[in-house]
Amino acid sequence: MLSNSNPNDQAGRVLTPDAKTLWWAYAIAPAVAPVIFAVIVFVVGLIWHMVNPDVTGTPVGIVLLPIISLTVGVVASYFVAGVIGMPIAFFLRKREILNGYTIHFAALLWTFLFVGLVSGALYAMAPPTRPRLADFLSSSLIFALLIAPSILLSATTFWWIVCRDKRRLSLRSLFMITTCIAVAAAVLVALFR
Repeated sequence: MLSNSNPNDQAGRVLTPDAKTLWWAYAIAPAVAPVIFAVIVFVVGLIWHMVNPDVTGTPVGIVLLPIISLTVGVVASYFVAGVIGMPIAFFLRKREILNGYTIHFAALLWTFLFVGLVSGALYAMAPPTRPRLADFLSSSLIFALLIAPSILLSATTFWWIVCRDKRRLSLRSLFMITTCIAVAAAVLVALFR
């Protein structure tokens, strides 16, 4: 299962999991990104509402926006992971180059490619008074950079599940680690927004 010159480099070790392990990782990892994103949106909205009590409006958006983003995000994440991510994982495993680096690189690459394709389609369908291309591209880049950490956390969860040693790392441990990372990310975003 290990083939790497540096035994301390856990991310660089080549993984050869069976198909069942890859599908198990697929069942869990794609949900991490939308859950983390919804938690971040909820915490940022809650803190913003507490910091600005004089703002009129209903706080329903604090709950409604995370629910909508979670619903759309889960469907999109499983679709993209099933259509793009899993074929890549099986391809990397077949080529014997499936490791933490290739998993994270593929996730980051597909994040930027997906945002680029969606942004390009939205720009093409924009009305005749479309925004300047430079403004549109910078907005797309900012959006990609905002969602990249949660996508990378999904990739990390996928990697943890695929490479986990049953004697050392349980699913309960993975859940606790992922939850702690999510809460820390939400607090950081809320504090430094």
